[in-house]
Amino acid sequence: MGPRLGRRTWLWTWAGRSCDAGRGPWMAVDTVSKEDQGLLWPAAKGPQGEVALARLATDRSIVYRCLGCDQPLILRRGEYKRPHFAHRHGQECHIPAGESVEHITAKNLLAQHVQVNGQLSFVVYYPHHLVGSLKGTNEPGWYHVVSLSNVKAKMEYRFPNGRIGDVVLLDAGTGTPVLDVEILHSHKVDADKAYDLADSGIPWVEVHANVVLTLDLVKPLKTNRSVIPEELCQECRQDVESKVRELTYSINYFRNELRTANRLVSHPLFEHVSRSIFISAGGRDYLVPLVPLPKNISSDEARAFITELSSFGLGAVSEFKLGLRVDMVVPTQLSQELADGTKQSTITKEIDRLSRQKDQLVRKLQGSNQEKGD
Repeated sequence: MGPRLGRRTWLWTWAGRSCDAGRGPWMAVDTVSKEDQGLLWPAAKGPQGEVALARLATDRSIVYRCLGCDQPLILRRGEYKRPHFAHRHGQECHIPAGESVEHITAKNLLAQHVQVNGQLSFVVYYPHHLVGSLKGTNEPGWYHVVSLSNVKAKMEYRFPNGRIGDVVLLDAGTGTPVLDVEILHSHKVDADKAYDLADSGIPWVEVHANVVLTLDLVKPLKTNRSVIPEELCQECRQDVESKVRELTYSINYFRNELRTANRLVSHPLFEHVSRSIFISAGGRDYLVPLVPLPKNISSDEARAFITELSSFGLGAVSEFKLGLRVDMVVPTQLSQELADGTKQSTITKEIDRLSRQKDQLVRKLQGSNQEKGD
């Protein structure tokens, strides 16, 4: 490479074999070194203050201005160049610390879209909406398209607690903030800012800058993170209602189990189980009642009791003899759990657990009804 003169680079080039030295003449080309080229902008401000994309701009006579420093920019595009706006030679672009070309451009594009259309649609992930798994993933939840209409946008909106939102959507009628859109480029919203945004009480989402820069804003934006209230869609509502029905069935089942357990323990024949002897069979310990059948209990009642024990899951009837003795085979652990109340306590805890789940889902349904009613 030849000597560098000012901002023009001189290259040795082979121009033909007519040169006695065997080397072609000097040829100057308009290449710019990396440190001299400045910032390349994919978008700029047009004459009316609108955000113009370089890939769509064709008129080089229009005066475009930098989104960062407001200086005039040059539209550059060619057969081998990616269209972009650049500063003139000698101009320096001073953008705020912590900002970047991508971050500033994405904010301006998003704000302009909202201002022009009065709406914004974005995709969020609700991890607690559905119980089933998403198709193609292993995590429960559901993706939703959320649309906000009748809104306007303000960049660098300052909240009462001092935090500044990248692009805040305001109610077009009242001017009340309804959503903060944070643009992610080089770093995510940190824990402190996330806490302050939550403290402001305004829902917020985080969107990657590349999503805004590369996608058609008519399509819903895919969010990187979202902290917004869960409003049940019809599909989720049906799923939640189905889950409530399932929980109700399970709760009623365990309540019947608890009533059966209490009835079995209070039955006179259950005392025989607790006073029986141990035997071992097939590697398991069993109780075998050998005491006489009480005179005030008929054989039919004893048969019903044994059948109920069997259906309750304590074991199976080994042998049943009418008259003086009832022989039963009952697993030791379960019979003892019934006798000391452990089994009943376990069932009660399960009923409480299922009831709490049901109450949460019912409140979710009621809250969604109130939102729609309002």
